[in-house]
Amino acid sequence: MFGANFSDLKGSFPTNRFNANRIETLNYKAIQQQIEFTFGTVISVFDNFRVIPKFVHRTVNQDINSNTTMIIYDSVDAGFIRGREKIRSRDTSGFVGFGMEYDLTPNLSLYFDSLLLSNVLFISSGKYTYSKTAEGYLTSNGSIGVSNRFDDSTGTFKISGNRFLLGVSLKASDSIRVFLSAERDTIYTNISAPFGTNLLLVALLSSSGSSLTSDTINKTIIENIMYTQRQKYEATTLILGVSKDLDI
Repeated sequence: MFGANFSDLKGSFPTNRFNANRIETLNYKAIQQQIEFTFGTVISVFDNFRVIPKFVHRTVNQDINSNTTMIIYDSVDAGFIRGREKIRSRDTSGFVGFGMEYDLTPNLSLYFDSLLLSNVLFISSGKYTYSKTAEGYLTSNGSIGVSNRFDDSTGTFKISGNRFLLGVSLKASDSIRVFLSAERDTIYTNISAPFGTNLLLVALLSSSGSSLTSDTINKTIIENIMYTQRQKYEATTLILGVSKDLDI
């Protein structure tokens, strides 16, 4: 048995952050694409029951973009800043899976599918990039300035996880089926070797002065502390589709 699958998941999620001297509004838009190639075999245990051991080569691509608006205020300083963030990640790994099919009637089947073991044959070795630009106006002690900030990060990561799917399929013809299923996908990521850079340019309008600062060492240290912890991603999807069998 050979199969190929492409999925494209899109979503947006606005969020707000507050503290004693900051209000931040963010609007994230995410795209996750998965490309899978499946190699396996179908074993008939009974006339109406089949098991399907398989190997899956899986590529996961993810893009996250956000627009941010931030207001900063305290007894001395105030500011209005707008920015954009972009995160891109790519990874490929091998999975061992197991599926089952049970015919309730000659035309109606119940099926289960899973990916159980990750990093088989193809070991995960992903890369990610992060970039952020922000510009705005700042006031401090009667001075007004224009700020521009640039942040960039790169690193590697490994993924692992599992996936479970349960569904029903209706046989419309000898080779065409209509199916409805629910899928739960769990991905764990472990980031390693993050490296970050930043650049802050502030131009004072009141005195025609400017300053340029950068702190790559501290940014890299902070990212190693914050982002190297294991992260968990979960997605639940309801799928309605049509499949066609090809006799090869």
